[in-house]
Amino acid sequence: MMSNLPLPYRIAQQGITVIEASAGTGKTHTLIRLITRHILWYNKSIDQVLAVTFTKAATAELRTRLRDFLHAVEIFFRNPYDDQDIEYLISAAPAEITEAELYMRLTAAIGNIDQASIFTIHGFCQRILNEQPLLTGQSIPGPEYIENQNELIQQICFEFWRYIGQQSDYAEALQHTWPSPEQMLNMAYELL
Repeated sequence: MMSNLPLPYRIAQQGITVIEASAGTGKTHTLIRLITRHILWYNKSIDQVLAVTFTKAATAELRTRLRDFLHAVEIFFRNPYDDQDIEYLISAAPAEITEAELYMRLTAAIGNIDQASIFTIHGFCQRILNEQPLLTGQSIPGPEYIENQNELIQQICFEFWRYIGQQSDYAEALQHTWPSPEQMLNMAYELL
């Protein structure tokens, strides 16, 4: 009987859950239901649930789809319609929780959806380093992770070219090696 349950309702709610599968297999669908179960069944506030994914696009999709699903459940509460997934989510909740309590937890989650802890791996690490610098042995302020280093490389090349170009001892060598900051930047990309 247990194997007939949809996957999001078979996964244990205790401990750490890792969902790893190919694209299009339902990872986001499953994760959204796990998060919703934590919120509705176990009275976790939305900011107590952590979801970490690989890309900013996946993070944005997860956040959007979670918001959409919570709104769909709210609509179901106000005006029930044929949706076996949502029906099971509500009917399979622990018996001691009333539908009024489920609805109250749901509306609290919707009201605080922007506090959902949904991050990329590097975004989560950055948050921990920023929020707990002393515990992580970091300086204050903590280091900043750079996703795309192109702007930083460009800034370094332009500042270096301008600084060295102002020094008479090096200006001629600089003009000979890199006649412009753009050429220096192109060589930097080639070297990297």
